[in-house]
Amino acid sequence: MPKKSAAVNVLLEDLNSKQVAVKYNSIKTLRQMSEENPGLLYPYFETFVRLLDGTNNILKWNAIDIIGNLAAADTEDKFSPSFGKYYGLLVSGSLITAAHVVESSPVIIKHKPGLEDQITSTLFSVEFVPLPTAECRDILRSKVILAFSKYANTSKHKNLMLGFAGKLTNKTDIRPATKKKAEAFIKKFRK
Repeated sequence: MPKKSAAVNVLLEDLNSKQVAVKYNSIKTLRQMSEENPGLLYPYFETFVRLLDGTNNILKWNAIDIIGNLAAADTEDKFSPSFGKYYGLLVSGSLITAAHVVESSPVIIKHKPGLEDQITSTLFSVEFVPLPTAECRDILRSKVILAFSKYANTSKHKNLMLGFAGKLTNKTDIRPATKKKAEAFIKKFRK
């Protein structure tokens, strides 16, 4: 185990490298580690939370994914104090940042089912988050539909999710791809 901890420490130090390739290879490796062995990175949870405040979007986006994956190992409930910061990124004005938060949500819910009400409610708010274009909003709506599809069967909010999707199918000014995802969601989960 000490060798693994040493390797993690080197990867974390490499996040500060002036060499872009070193920095990005390091965060990519850390993200993969978080998927395969979240417990190995869990002691460094706060390090990834700090990356959410950074100006480097590549590091931020990967940190969002890593934190979502670390929910599987969150025995000390480190995620709850970071909830506001994490989900606050939905209103950052960046589609990609918001999409990473949305896409990580089913993973968090799987490992922290007690947060499902709060997370689902927050995901419904994508209708109001600031985004640069209507197309960005439609893309984010699609991401929410896909996230819902990963836990709708076990959610007590399935009817609200179906209502969200239903509203999207009735919009005339929506991207066809978004409408198609909403229709597929309704077909799969309406019973």
